[in-house]
Amino acid sequence: MRHISNLSFIFFFSFLVSCSTDVDLFADYKEVPVVYGLLDADADTNFILIKRAFLSEDNPMQYISVPDSTSYPGRLDVRLVEYDNGEKLREIILDTITKYNKEPGAFPNPKQKMYYTVEPLQRNTASHEYSYQLLAVIKGETLKVKTKMVGGDGFEIWSRSANFSVIPDNTYPKRLFFYPAQNGALYQLGVSFTFREQRGEGNDSVPRTMYWDLGMNRIEDLWLNSDGLYQVNYAWGTFYMNLREFLGADTVAPGVKRFIGDWPITFYICAGGREMEDYLVINGVTGGEVQTQLDYSPIEGGVGLFSSRCYRTQRARLAGTTVPELIDLNWGFKFSGGDW
Repeated sequence: MRHISNLSFIFFFSFLVSCSTDVDLFADYKEVPVVYGLLDADADTNFILIKRAFLSEDNPMQYISVPDSTSYPGRLDVRLVEYDNGEKLREIILDTITKYNKEPGAFPNPKQKMYYTVEPLQRNTASHEYSYQLLAVIKGETLKVKTKMVGGDGFEIWSRSANFSVIPDNTYPKRLFFYPAQNGALYQLGVSFTFREQRGEGNDSVPRTMYWDLGMNRIEDLWLNSDGLYQVNYAWGTFYMNLREFLGADTVAPGVKRFIGDWPITFYICAGGREMEDYLVINGVTGGEVQTQLDYSPIEGGVGLFSSRCYRTQRARLAGTTVPELIDLNWGFKFSGGDW
């Protein structure tokens, strides 16, 4: 089932004019278009945020959280132009939608006007590389920015096992292996561990899942082996430390049983485009949704970030001595097997 794209892959974002790496943000109360968008060819719906900011030297983002100040009235002429190997194929006109229940942040809440399309975007193949240009006509001026699509048929997680054992094991190394995504420059990786928990005899067991973030990596910083696989190391100690915190105690409460199935691990990976990497690295963005001063923005006639991303997941078994170690920890774990 295809999923709905949103802006959650990155914890970063902000604004300014052209593709220059030397940007002067401050002009007295100058209105500047702000764009945030991450295209995803596997998404049912792609959303793009188009707002406006009023910049001043004293308080450059003083109006950004006021709905009447940041929203352009009506519907702008916004479209995506699709290219295949540099040849123009079609134009997709974007409509507007109001998303409700937005969490508090720099932009107005609890509702937010977004531009969107339900038109399927193209995935890269061995012979086709797709790119999309965003065009937005704002007060007679056209905002422009272009991104190559990330992904392709070769992008996948190779690992089918996860070894968190304290005992060294060369057969099952403590690494996550994956084949890179076409045009992928930035990779965020994670692990989840799912088990079933029963509280009291006769009660049904319920699934519980612990998530573990392995961090974000530039492709240039990852090790590439002779088989064309990139790898990210994970430490066994961190897994047990995270699990202890997730369970909330070093010992199991009376009557609690926890069951491990055959495939309790899921690896996650999200690849981001070169524009995203440049935005983060050049601007030094490390967290938060909004940054007031930028050295770089890829957008001509506006500020912000426009790039693409692609997700992959892969289920895995626990390898090495991980299962018997979990059972011996007195946390109530038992191996039950099965695929649930």
